[in-house]
Amino acid sequence: MRRSPGDDDRIPVLWLCGPPGVGKTAVGWEIFTQLTRAGIPAGYVDLDQLGMCYPEPARDPGRHRMKAQNAGAVVTTFRAAGSRCVIVSGVADPARGVPADQFPQAALTVARLRADRDVLVQRFTGRGGQADLVPDVLGESGALDASDFADVCVDTSARPVAEAARVKARNLAALWRTYLAAGAECLTVVGPVEDETAVTTYTDALPSATVVLCRLHAGRDQLTRRILLRGRGGGSWPQPGDPLLGRPTADLLQIAGRAAAGADALERAAVGAVRVDTDGRTVGEVADVIAAQTGWPGSGPPGSTLLP
Repeated sequence: MRRSPGDDDRIPVLWLCGPPGVGKTAVGWEIFTQLTRAGIPAGYVDLDQLGMCYPEPARDPGRHRMKAQNAGAVVTTFRAAGSRCVIVSGVADPARGVPADQFPQAALTVARLRADRDVLVQRFTGRGGQADLVPDVLGESGALDASDFADVCVDTSARPVAEAARVKARNLAALWRTYLAAGAECLTVVGPVEDETAVTTYTDALPSATVVLCRLHAGRDQLTRRILLRGRGGGSWPQPGDPLLGRPTADLLQIAGRAAAGADALERAAVGAVRVDTDGRTVGEVADVIAAQTGWPGSGPPGSTLLP
């Protein structure tokens, strides 16, 4: 930990860094969850959400200083609101390390997470990372392994990939308890569920809820059209920081091909009790079909959780 006079008055900040796919967000959120469950006021910052500014500043490649400056401001706000510590997860500049000067009110500890090359590739592609970006991920991993700016290095290679699903499931259960206590009677969750093992992981974490798994399907032509449309900035919802925006057509076609292969795999596995075809339907029409086929949310029992 970097200490200087007056550190006793500073808020502890733990910065988790590492290459994409190493588990920064999952580990950071798990630490934050454990702290808050123990009654310790804490804050959490996903650094990757703090650098969505285009075009990239010429004097700040990777937007590392921008992210750190924004994170420093968030930490200051958390401290003023009563947080006793803050967890930050995100990428750090392999060459320059973490800009500690952007955290004047923090006692900063930098923990670098790493994983073996084959494990890192498996995790990155397993979460939907683009295969053509693997060389960049491995290059960043090698540069970080050669660095010495971190206070501590933790090897996550032996941590099973499936643990990520368990962490997400625990987070979902915690969020559902909060919503339920606030009077919510149903919850819609959106995200990938690759197989029945993942389904069981989520349902086991929600023993008091009636979980309805709804799988949305689109054909190859429709997926290709939608992905190309997103690449041009179209679509039904402008996703902030959309990774498809502005990508070359050749890249988008490759992404569409992988999406279609994934859809075919889900079809063969028949994951989900309810299947809804979205081809030729608007978002509103798809929502109406889901409600009609599941009886949710209007006629669903209290505690229902929909996982599309």
